[in-house]
Amino acid sequence: MRFFKFKRLTPKLAYIIGVFLGDGSYDEWGCQYIQWSIDKEFVETVRQYCQEFLGPLPQIRIVKNPTGNNRKPMYILCFGCKMFGEWLVKVTDGKRKVPDFIPKIVCEETKRFIEGYLDSEGYISRSKQHIPIRPGSFSCGFEATDAKVACQIAELLRLFGVKVTKQKSYATKHKICYVFHINLESFYKAGFKWGIVRKQQRLEEYMSLKTSTETVCSVPSKEGNDTVRS
Repeated sequence: MRFFKFKRLTPKLAYIIGVFLGDGSYDEWGCQYIQWSIDKEFVETVRQYCQEFLGPLPQIRIVKNPTGNNRKPMYILCFGCKMFGEWLVKVTDGKRKVPDFIPKIVCEETKRFIEGYLDSEGYISRSKQHIPIRPGSFSCGFEATDAKVACQIAELLRLFGVKVTKQKSYATKHKICYVFHINLESFYKAGFKWGIVRKQQRLEEYMSLKTSTETVCSVPSKEGNDTVRS
């Protein structure tokens, strides 16, 4: 039997709380914490971090995507720890709020909490319609099914100087989703990174394109050595 007792907030525990608040789940009937994703390295990170305060955990399993509309396999981590699962549910009020003990200041614990949430529930996409690809072809943000959670995450990002704006809300069959847009340049300059390789690669690609575009748009003027920017 695994035991858990909250002693202090560490960066890795903060990350796991963010992951759970985003897209993690706890099965109260089976007393199982469940995390799955198409990104193996993300689930492996969750596993490694949890082992630091829960001890050895089962290996990740590969399963067929339960939605049936994606050919990519799903990687799943499932382990039992009633004390940990119930604690996560309690401190997030059933995934309806950011825990009160998450610092409302710029610090490593808050940063890692945000990164965990975004790895779990955020997105960074690149439009295939723009050829050649330009910085404006990229979009980044996150969704939440709880308006309070979405606004709290946005406010924490703004503490770090990240520009966040509400984009839209839309209804599905069972819920309403709230979408917030993140300015990629401010996100990068604030030192945030994606723990998911394919997402971090897009962030690096965006910054590389932005830098090269700014260089191209800076040309010497005919009058002298002054720079003209378009």
